[in-house]
Amino acid sequence: MASGGVALPNKALQQTGLSVASLPLAPAAERRYVGRTSMNRVHCAQCGVEHELGDLEPSYQLPDAIHTIAEGDRPNRAKIARNLCALWGSHDDEHRWFVRSLVPFEVHGRLETCSWDIWVEVTRPAFDEIVRLWDEPNQLVHGPWRGTIANDAATYASTTGLRGTLRFVDVTSIPHFAPDPELEHPFVQEWRTGVSIKRMTDWQLAFSHSA
Repeated sequence: MASGGVALPNKALQQTGLSVASLPLAPAAERRYVGRTSMNRVHCAQCGVEHELGDLEPSYQLPDAIHTIAEGDRPNRAKIARNLCALWGSHDDEHRWFVRSLVPFEVHGRLETCSWDIWVEVTRPAFDEIVRLWDEPNQLVHGPWRGTIANDAATYASTTGLRGTLRFVDVTSIPHFAPDPELEHPFVQEWRTGVSIKRMTDWQLAFSHSA
């Protein structure tokens, strides 16, 4: 617990002997979703401008909960790394733990998936284990971990709180998140069935306007 603007201790990371801010993240985990090699020019009905979307994939830099904290207060309330985040509450049982993840969607008519780069909230024990395994070559035999989506995905009704499982699927990538398939939410329904190229373009345009 903390008072007077003093940062709360990161007990979970103290147990692992690591600091979120100095985690030795694997280079492949630094991946960002910007145009790769192909170009895809689309006329936007919203703004009347042609956008070069390339292979842009929707990506969130922070969990939505961080945006509720004034930037000046964030150093005392949160530890934020590129793919990991901890948010201090007023009491030990109110601390929150987040992991950046990918949610791949099949896109009908093309070979590559399109992934939402989105944050997932997990329990402290799950966060501890994920941190410990981050650069371990045997990470794929561990997990999965339960979690909930921590962002509202653009173009959908609120996705915050959608449940699912988080797991490592490739040592060159951040973890993947799979929503619980029985959930009746448009995000989950489209994840189950795949989306059209036009639907993927809707996502890309939403993020091109927010960039």
